[in-house]
Amino acid sequence: MPQPQTARKIGKTTHENIKEGLKLIRNGESMRKASKRRVPFATLKRHYWKTKDSPSLEELLPSQLQPNYSVNRIFTAEHETFLENYFTHCALLFYGLTAKESRRVAYQCAKINNLKIPVSWEEKEMAGKDWLMSFRRRHNITLKKPEACSLARATAFNKSKQKFLILIKKI
Repeated sequence: MPQPQTARKIGKTTHENIKEGLKLIRNGESMRKASKRRVPFATLKRHYWKTKDSPSLEELLPSQLQPNYSVNRIFTAEHETFLENYFTHCALLFYGLTAKESRRVAYQCAKINNLKIPVSWEEKEMAGKDWLMSFRRRHNITLKKPEACSLARATAFNKSKQKFLILIKKI
């Protein structure tokens, strides 16, 4: 059985450290020596080649020296909270969604909002399994096959009975 993928670690290097390392390189120090000062060599090298043509480091914005992990995200934070609320709302109404149904809902949400989606989503008309797995990790949601619930059971536990039971517990 294959090993699960390990999560990619978010860089802990600040833009000040990167700028300091770039200054050392521009002053004639080698990349290896400059990378000994709290900046990984590969990070320093990547930022050096990216900023090589800029005349001064002072003109660079901090956002140009920090990693951008939100590039490949499909949904914004608001869209994801909307989907999370929708999935929990459906579960509270005794109509939980299966994994496939939730993937279809995510695809439809992306299409309605005109978001850039992968080609595989277009072909299958649903979100991918990996998207759902990472969505579950981010939002602590479980999606299981819903059990059958009779109409009598669903209507028996309504808001007025909930209030009554809360009052009884207070006594």
